[in-house]
Amino acid sequence: WLFAINGLVYVIYLLISKEWKFIIPNKNSFKEAFQVILYDLKISKKHPAIKKFNGAQQFAYTGVIVMGFLSLVTGIAIYKPIQFAALVELLGGYEFARFEHFVLTLGYLAFFISHVLQVLKAGWNNLRAMITGLEIIAEEESKLYE
Repeated sequence: WLFAINGLVYVIYLLISKEWKFIIPNKNSFKEAFQVILYDLKISKKHPAIKKFNGAQQFAYTGVIVMGFLSLVTGIAIYKPIQFAALVELLGGYEFARFEHFVLTLGYLAFFISHVLQVLKAGWNNLRAMITGLEIIAEEESKLYE
């Protein structure tokens, strides 16, 4: 239930703060995501546009929210299959609900690995900032912000 409450609080935060506008993919997101993938694979030298969330991030973060909801639904179905028989049936049966739940777990693993690789690629300072919440700015860079 902590998982469900955490997800609900996050979605409420996105709605209240209007951050959802940056995370939900838009009409340009497919093109941006493709450019990011080409750049990350070193197929393209053209750096993608820098903004709060690029197209690939929009798909990834929206996908994780959807996956969280689906994990909750499939988890309830396999936890109490008799009480939620209609839900189990809607998911394709008990065995298929278990399979869907497992596939979602693989999706989280893929998200986690790609997320950590992207952070490592961005540099040690970004990884440290993710863990501590503090970003260390070099003295030369800090003069740019003055």
